[in-house]
Amino acid sequence: MKHPSTSYRLSINGIKLKIDFQSPGLLLFRGKSIRAALTSQKNGLYRVKVGDKYSNVYIERLKDNHYQVWLKHFVLRVKLEDERDALIARFETKAIRKSEETIRAPMPGIVTRIIVAAGGMIARGSGVLLLEAMKMENEIRSPIDGKIKTIAVKENTPVEKDQALIVVEPS
Repeated sequence: MKHPSTSYRLSINGIKLKIDFQSPGLLLFRGKSIRAALTSQKNGLYRVKVGDKYSNVYIERLKDNHYQVWLKHFVLRVKLEDERDALIARFETKAIRKSEETIRAPMPGIVTRIIVAAGGMIARGSGVLLLEAMKMENEIRSPIDGKIKTIAVKENTPVEKDQALIVVEPS
């Protein structure tokens, strides 16, 4: 029995991708068939198998179809949309646009370096600060293009998960 293909649009740190699930364990990405599996462990931990390679990831659902994924020493912001989500988004009005975006700490840690300055312009995906957590330095990036409105933290200070770090006004 053939399974219907399901298409998903992914946005990973602002980079847009399309994946088609052809059958359980088989997906189509950029014209290539790839064997893949995601197995739930516990407490948000998952085991990902792509081809013959395994990786452990931590996935946290932020809201609706927005996730934060820790893969090795990378923190990824992922938005996952199926065909229905894309159709709804097409009909939503763009009048409900945020006046600003608050970049929050994805985990507890210490701000080791602030890369931007208040009043400066920033491009989506550019680093705004470095956050040290679990002896690893993570670059926190801007999710939007804009102007740095507020820097709410100082270098060499600890921050808690979800604490406001930087406020960006869209440009």
